[in-house]
Amino acid sequence: MNKNDRMAQPTLSDRQGFNRRWFANNADLKVYRPTSRAEVVLAFQDIIDAKDIESHEVQITCGRHCYESFVYNGETKAIIDVGSLNSFEYSKKSDTIEMEIGLSNWEMYRVLNNMYKRTLPAGSCYSVGLGGHVTGGGYGLLSRMYGLAMDYLVGVYIVVQNSSGDAEELYCDQDQHCDLFWGVKGGGGGQFGIITKLIFKDAPPSPERMYTINFSWDWQDENGDYLSQEQFTQIIRLFEKSFCDQDPQTWHVWANMLLNHKDAKNISITAFVYYIPEYHGDWAAFELKERNKFSAILKKANQIKLLSKGDFTLFGHPHIPSSRGLNSYANNLKDNFIDYTLRDYTYLNGTQQVSPSGANSFGKYKSAYLTKYWTEDMINSAYAFLRKPISYQDGDHATRADMARSLIQVDSYGGKINTVEPKDTAIVQRSSIMKLQYQTYWDNKMPPGLDNTAQADAHVNWLNDMYKTIYAVSGGVPDPRFSDRVDGCYYNYPDVDLGSIKNGPESLEHALMLYFGDNLPRLKQVKAKYNPQGWFGNVQSVQTYCQEITTENAQSKSKSKAKNM
Repeated sequence: MNKNDRMAQPTLSDRQGFNRRWFANNADLKVYRPTSRAEVVLAFQDIIDAKDIESHEVQITCGRHCYESFVYNGETKAIIDVGSLNSFEYSKKSDTIEMEIGLSNWEMYRVLNNMYKRTLPAGSCYSVGLGGHVTGGGYGLLSRMYGLAMDYLVGVYIVVQNSSGDAEELYCDQDQHCDLFWGVKGGGGGQFGIITKLIFKDAPPSPERMYTINFSWDWQDENGDYLSQEQFTQIIRLFEKSFCDQDPQTWHVWANMLLNHKDAKNISITAFVYYIPEYHGDWAAFELKERNKFSAILKKANQIKLLSKGDFTLFGHPHIPSSRGLNSYANNLKDNFIDYTLRDYTYLNGTQQVSPSGANSFGKYKSAYLTKYWTEDMINSAYAFLRKPISYQDGDHATRADMARSLIQVDSYGGKINTVEPKDTAIVQRSSIMKLQYQTYWDNKMPPGLDNTAQADAHVNWLNDMYKTIYAVSGGVPDPRFSDRVDGCYYNYPDVDLGSIKNGPESLEHALMLYFGDNLPRLKQVKAKYNPQGWFGNVQSVQTYCQEITTENAQSKSKSKAKNM
């Protein structure tokens, strides 16, 4: 196959991912579509030999779930799409499963469950590609029970530019290129090269059953009464006490709380309960215990404010179009108590129920880890912003922004994740009990590549302002240097407003510190060794030439912030 056969003109779909904000509008954009690992090497070699493409002008794509414009932007001249690399192989002798990088989350779940009765604790969005997902951490509904998906990695194949200047596929594990192996376990997709295959060992057993339950409170009930700040606080406290326990006996339950903007009309809690025979023994006894536990939780929830009686919509990740999709019908209404059904699925059926990613929209995201419960100030700030009406100027008219898909999603966290030492992988956050994702979505009739700038600014500014206010005590971001309640941000939920190389090395250093904490110096060393050219770079890639923030400077900043608190 010659170079021209490997390279193709892009279609419109090649220029945009799931987030409609970002578009690769370069007229000279070229796309490589390798169908084998050998062709990945050839594609990268073509780019190296071309000499006219800067390292940050070539990008890798697979699942196309891009929160920021790292792949789809006007500077991108070449894209290597590894989505066609989708083979897998199981070795009974070593109990390892080899999976190429183009497989999606759903394909992985289906293959592992149906063929080997195994699974991995990866994400819920069905179409997310394994490459960036796993190497950025790999977090999902089973993570409290089983840890992060990358914690099961024992080997990785990755294409890099070697010391001779040629593209080469390396194999790395704990013995071979062990520093590179450490880096790809949480350092992010594209950081060091093009990952082509992942090898997992001792993948845990698939749950046999998956139970779901969800319940909500109306922002304004049928009597016209709004959810008060005290009730809002009580809901958060209920979630913390019911679902953030770190006792191993609770790890089989994962839950999220969707603190929706009042335009969405309600806020909700959804829980997923996994039954695993190897861990939980008799099924009937397990189910009875869980039903009794959730009945008690529901009674407490109803005492805060009478639960919603009707259907409601669940946005966020995992995206669930409707509570009726989880069959949360009230099975009795007695003494003003609504007792919801705990729905029983097979594991694969339940996983499919929560796999949709939702409609492709314009979106902005931010993240945070919490090691302790919310403070009253944090709760009060969230309550104020979630009730705040937002408007923007649309031509000559002021238009009210639809904030129905704007929210703070709070996930229960920790469990098995926190049994790994922070230094053992690039993921440093190993003591948190909640993981938060701040989200806002909007839509309009603009064609691909265009957006309503005023509308976008209204949503993004609202999200940024809320985030800064909630984390005011730690400098407007969840900076663990200034508060032991927070522990930075998740690299797979990138947020350029944390810092960017376009704003200078110190700005980027700040963002990378929030992502990687004390592991950042080691990541820089790995980057300098295996990808000193900075291939596949973006504005938040680890850079070997970042200015160091010295201990003296950090202490000085800490004292300065303390004076202003």
